[in-house]
Amino acid sequence: MSNLFDSLSSKPIPVELEEYEIPKLNPFEFVDDISHKKSNLYSQKVEGIHKNDKKYESLRFIINKRFSHFIDTIIDSNNINIRYNVDTKLHFDYLYYSIKSKFRKGTWPKKSNIEYINMLKRKYGYNQKRAEEVLPLLSEEQLNKIKESLFLGGTSKNYDF
Repeated sequence: MSNLFDSLSSKPIPVELEEYEIPKLNPFEFVDDISHKKSNLYSQKVEGIHKNDKKYESLRFIINKRFSHFIDTIIDSNNINIRYNVDTKLHFDYLYYSIKSKFRKGTWPKKSNIEYINMLKRKYGYNQKRAEEVLPLLSEEQLNKIKESLFLGGTSKNYDF
């Protein structure tokens, strides 16, 4: 009795792989595309490329973080954030079709006074939270004295923080 697989050779079949360039992914473009419904940018730039790359994970994180700042999109952002193991295409499709088209203006939250906070942490051994609490209590003159005390010397501005 002949086996079905006897006719198949054990030699591997050479496969020609197409070379493609991975597109540069800008999370701000994706956020604008989801917000304004211009075009499905995901299907144009990402679809068909290996999706287990770290670039896509950080892209998903940044997009979720951006939509978590608006009152009308926070629930959608949280829902897809809970389901972190879904496919990347499903993630973008969910946000694309569940968020209403609207102009959302806002700035990304940024930490301010990082230099002064690092000075206080170094000088007094404070943690991040405590340094942020103490910073508004100090005057500009006091902050400059602390900065001078951490000066290491030399021709360049060499500070120990």
